[in-house]
Amino acid sequence: MDLMKKEVIVLNAMQYQMTDTETGEINEGTSVRYLMSNNLAPYADDQQKGYKLVKARVGFNSFNDFPEVPGIYEAFCVSVTIVCDRIKAKRDR
Repeated sequence: MDLMKKEVIVLNAMQYQMTDTETGEINEGTSVRYLMSNNLAPYADDQQKGYKLVKARVGFNSFNDFPEVPGIYEAFCVSVTIVCDRIKAKRDR
């Protein structure tokens, strides 16, 4: 799978850590919400308006990779198409 480098605006980064009460398993990470753009100009075309907001989960200690939020950061993205319950990778040619 090819990765695309893209500048994004990170709007929120939040660490979480939860313990499953039945299994004792620890679920932890950092939830990141960002705009798929490096500027605040909204989309305005025939199929969408406004901003494309994305949520990602990264490692617990990745929280420290976001010293200033909101801010512009480099992201490495995979382009995918979601159809119902299937995810199919799209390859840029």
